[in-house]
Formats: sequence, structure tokens, C-alpha cells
Amino acid sequence: MQNNISLASHIGDYQFDNLLLNAAGVRCSTTDELNKTLDSMAGGCVTKSATPEERAGNESPRMKALPLGSINSMGLPNHGIDYYLKFAEENQGKNGKQVILSIAGLSIDQNIEMLKKV
Repeated sequence: MQNNISLASHIGDYQFDNLLLNAAGVRCSTTDELNKTLDSMAGGCVTKSATPEERAGNESPRMKALPLGSINSMGLPNHGIDYYLKFAEENQGKNGKQVILSIAGLSIDQNIEMLKKV
């Protein structure tokens, strides 16, 4: 007996072959990492959470690997909204996949500022 379960879905007007996506934050900081996700079996990719300007994040040590996972206080290191917005604009629909832009302003005003850019 064959099981014909589909993981296809849509969010608004955006179609996804599946909703298995990367989490914003891990291995999605650079265009190379984001392109690898778009080239994978994932249904799309989520960018690193962007702040209005590039941000170095917290000083080291900022992550500790543990037997059952890890704990971190990275401090939102990222390349800034313009970097990720450019990637999203240039790669939306690549391989039939969607790019989801993640933003993380440090205030409501910063979030509004970034949403206006989008």
C-alpha cells in the first residue's frame, strides 16, 4: 500500500513543496549558507534574523556545546537588513523555493523601519 501524503502548503500567495525550513540563526548568516539551503531538499530558506545595521554580536565565549544540545548568547550577529533583503530579492523563487526574511529589531521603531524597507 502506497502512502500519498503531501507536505505541500502555501502561506498567502507563496507556495511551498514542503514546510521543512531552516531555523533563522544557524547556518544562514551568509549568502553561501543560504544558497546551500535553497539547493537542498528544504521547502525554502529563512534568513538570519537581521537588525537595521550589521552587528558583531556578543564577545566570546557565547556558545557552549552540551551533551544534549547547546546554550548560547550570540547577541544577534548578522550582516544587516540590506544584505538579507538583497539576497531575498535576488533569490525569491530560486529552484521554485521561497526566501523568508527574518527581522529582529531591538525596538518596535527598528522593526517598523525595517518593514518599511521591505
